[in-house]
Amino acid sequence: AHIVAYDAENRTIVVAIRGTASVSDAMVDLLCKAEPLQLRGQAGFAHGGMLRAARTIMGGVEVAINQALNEFDVEEIVVTGHSLGAGVAALLTALWKSEGRFETPMRCMAFACPQVLSPVLVGAEAQWTTSVVVGDDVVPRLSLASALDLREAIILLATDPALASLSDSKELHDQIRARAMAQLDPSVERLGPAGRIVWIPGESAAPVEVSHDFLCDMLVTGDMVAAHMPHRYLKPLVALG
Repeated sequence: AHIVAYDAENRTIVVAIRGTASVSDAMVDLLCKAEPLQLRGQAGFAHGGMLRAARTIMGGVEVAINQALNEFDVEEIVVTGHSLGAGVAALLTALWKSEGRFETPMRCMAFACPQVLSPVLVGAEAQWTTSVVVGDDVVPRLSLASALDLREAIILLATDPALASLSDSKELHDQIRARAMAQLDPSVERLGPAGRIVWIPGESAAPVEVSHDFLCDMLVTGDMVAAHMPHRYLKPLVALG
């Protein structure tokens, strides 16, 4: 589900895409196998389900944007969404930018963006896409690769008695991470959220720009699911103005 609106006060066309709210949305999330994608001549991979969703709505959204460009005084196009909507928004923006589809300046604000692009494609999107992550939100850290890493780490902890003798938590973490990642099938592509990453540690904390490596591992905490909720994003953003 999505909407194309005109913000007269800011002379902006806003394309807003909803997050997961139905069984069909959940199926898009779960179609996480990476598919080949070329952006501006650079070959890489994208989240298969979200890429398909972006291409499905692309034509209709373009018609609405062009209608608005013809009818209104427009200075900018903003594409945005939360969760699944953020992933689709980021991929839509990437496709449009790659194809040079609009002359009007365009940017994407992706809130709780899932892992949608391979590292070779992520960096170039930083020119126009910002992914915002709040706290321990699990979704920007969750992919097929990171889930398989976590599975291997749990198996190692449960079956290797030598690990129990390690008293240094960093050494334990590093050993498990290296061994778990070594088990991963090389055909499973590692993806990341699109563009530059801005992390808001908490409701009253200042935002910090972080690298994509910051989100490459699953972080298992008591707040990892609750931190993903839309209201958890809205509160610090309102506080920050």
